[in-house]
Amino acid sequence: MKLVRLALAIILSLVLLGLICPVVSADDPPDEDNGSVDLSATTPLTISDVVASGIGYYGATISWNTNGDASSRVFYDTESRASPGDYANSTTEEIAPISEHSVSLTGLSSSTTYHYMVRSAIGTELIATSVDYTFRTLTPAVGGGGGGFGAPDTTPPRIYDVSICGLTETTADICWKTKEKSNSQVEYWTSPSLLSPLDETYVIDHRVHLIDLTPGTTYHYKAMSSDKAGNLEVSAVYTFTTLGKPPAAAFVTSELSISPSECYCGEMVTICVLLTNTGNLAGSYEATLKIDDVVVASKGVTLAAGASEQVTVTTAEDVAGSYSVAVDGLSGSFVVLAPAAPPEEVLPEEVPPPSNWPLIGGIIAVVIVGLLIFFLTRRKAAQKPD
Repeated sequence: MKLVRLALAIILSLVLLGLICPVVSADDPPDEDNGSVDLSATTPLTISDVVASGIGYYGATISWNTNGDASSRVFYDTESRASPGDYANSTTEEIAPISEHSVSLTGLSSSTTYHYMVRSAIGTELIATSVDYTFRTLTPAVGGGGGGFGAPDTTPPRIYDVSICGLTETTADICWKTKEKSNSQVEYWTSPSLLSPLDETYVIDHRVHLIDLTPGTTYHYKAMSSDKAGNLEVSAVYTFTTLGKPPAAAFVTSELSISPSECYCGEMVTICVLLTNTGNLAGSYEATLKIDDVVVASKGVTLAAGASEQVTVTTAEDVAGSYSVAVDGLSGSFVVLAPAAPPEEVLPEEVPPPSNWPLIGGIIAVVIVGLLIFFLTRRKAAQKPD
């Protein structure tokens, strides 16, 4: 009877539980969600409302919507591409599934048109890619950027395609290009160096006209450009030779050497330069040494036509630091080190003088003998009858 009662109690409990908590069928609609959208494998993922906003000098924000919660990624380049894999740059894929997407692009170039595609995916089956869109970053005013993504402009204009685009006996035209609009100036020399007037017109294609040059003379030159933010770019050193025959005497400096390149305060530094007379007749020339743009020495020489001579100057500096050296258009540097601290003097340990054990033993023996004599004498005296 007890087993029958227990079975009836269990059956009754299951019936009551079924009435209170009915079973949900797989065909029943799901409860309302928390805002997310899930797609089935039969519904395609779509992208809409693609827009670039917050465009600054060096960045922008790309936003779009999808009809389901999916990942986010942007592909971008300065040219249009057929597929995402062809773009030169892309952001890291944000795998958190969302339907309202926003991705920031940074490190862009100012005044540049960018092409971009956006892509979203749900797993590996549902993938959607947009068409190619464009936006253009802002152009900084003088002094650098500002505004959204507008960090100060610290990148100088890149100089390339430096060439001689015009040459006579007494003039030369120096041409070059830059990646952004910038001004134009040329430093040129046989010895000493000179600067052309600064052309403050901001252009990409540069041309500087040098005048009053010496016929038949080799000149060294460097192209220089600064952008509106003041970032200066200086080219490598190039050479050209004017047309015609050289004058009676013309001097060229070369082969600057500094030895040693590192020394201690007060030590001598030897600075040498090779001076050559490239003219047709003998002449005199004075080489000038500058250290940190201050003239510290000069030396005159007289050379026959075609002759060369090494000019040597010595100097010493008493303050540690790095020093720039300039000798008539040639430049170098040397470093002066602070003297090392003298080693601490180590005093020898005081060693006590050795003990004179023979002397000490003799003194002890004398004292013992004296005491024995003293006691024996007193003992004899005490034994004598009165």
